[in-house]
Parts: sequence; structure tokens; C-alpha cells
Amino acid sequence: MTLGDDHPVCSIRTSLDGTTLTIRITGELDGATCTPLKELGATLDAGIDQIVVDLAGTTFMDSGGLNAIRRLPGAGSTALRVVNATRPVRRLIDIVGLTDHLGISDQPTG
Repeated sequence: MTLGDDHPVCSIRTSLDGTTLTIRITGELDGATCTPLKELGATLDAGIDQIVVDLAGTTFMDSGGLNAIRRLPGAGSTALRVVNATRPVRRLIDIVGLTDHLGISDQPTG
């Protein structure tokens, strides 16, 4: 599934496996390109127990993109895990102190 119209520099794809939603982000995720991700977070189904955000193809992220990911689970009890963050994206996450909050893992999603 593709969210909205792909921005020329960002693509967001989703897949559902049982109660786990995987979101694959490629390209640049920033304040100008994160609207589809924010919209997804606002419409998540209550039946989703875990969100896995795969950043293997993410080449750039700013605070707007990071904030959109951080807010994905909303106020619910949905677990959030970020996998395969590229070096520049991982550095941003480490600098702002969200490594533990985002459940960072370098392991593939399967």
C-alpha cells in the first residue's frame, strides 16, 4: 500500500502482517514530506499491536520526520520499533535521545 501521493523525494509503503504494521520509508523524511505519515498515525486501527518502521532506504531525516515517527502509536498501547536506520538517521535519533523510546534495532524485520 502506498500512502497518498508519493513526494518526489519520499516514499512511504505499508504492509500488515496480523497485528503488526510495517512502514517502509525511502528517501528524505522531513517537515515537507511527512504529512502522509502523520495522517497514517491519526487513522491507525485499534487492532494493531506493533508498528515497525523500516528506515533502510531513508537517506535524510529532520526533526519533523522524527516527530512524525515518534507520534505514530498515538496515545494507545501500540508498540513502536524502528529498524535498519541509516547512519545519518541513527545519528539524529541518538543526538535527540530517542534511541530507547523508538526501540531502535539494526535487525531486519524478517
